Amino acid sequence: MADIRADSATYFGVLRALFDCYEAADERCQTDFDRPEAANLRPFYRRALIESQLREVAASFPEITATARRSPASGWNHTLVLCGRIALTQNAVGGPEEIVQPSLFRQRYAARDNQRYLFVELEPEEPPPDSVLYGILIHGQANEGVVFPGFARIVFPKEDLQSYLPGQIDLFREFPEVVRTKTEGLFEDATNLEQIAEPEPELRMDRRQAAGEK
Repeated sequence: MADIRADSATYFGVLRALFDCYEAADERCQTDFDRPEAANLRPFYRRALIESQLREVAASFPEITATARRSPASGWNHTLVLCGRIALTQNAVGGPEEIVQPSLFRQRYAARDNQRYLFVELEPEEPPPDSVLYGILIHGQANEGVVFPGFARIVFPKEDLQSYLPGQIDLFREFPEVVRTKTEGLFEDATNLEQIAEPEPELRMDRRQAAGEK
């Protein structure tokens, strides 16, 4: 298995960016929309911010590349981060133990021959002995409100995407100082907590997905 402990500065930057995106998404949606529409839009706006911020964080490290990739099934774009033998995408989930829903691009990234999908320009005939390890940055809003995440972990799905491999990275545990500084004073503002439920960001299925292919 690849060394999942990438440079700590990278994960530190990712966690700070994640908190910034949650706060910025809430601020922008509350400013531009009434509460019902803000609740509808917030998870999608937050997703867009996180995807773009992952590319900005990666740009600060010469050993990391991050590019926008289009899902062949849904047509939606996502950011793929590559650092050595680690490949990473992000996904919001309802809780830290929740399994990310399967999709065609995740199936390809998690497969044994994932090299041909992660490095399109290489198109290797045979996967190398040590394939790239695919990870997902999972996160979700805090129970105390929508302004900051309640957890952030890097998990490594098995090939069937039905469970995770051992060796998760709990970014809250790794960088408690980030959590502390980014949430300072927010817990007391309980009167401003969102009372309108947010929708889960779901991508519309195309015909192939409706037929069972995701």
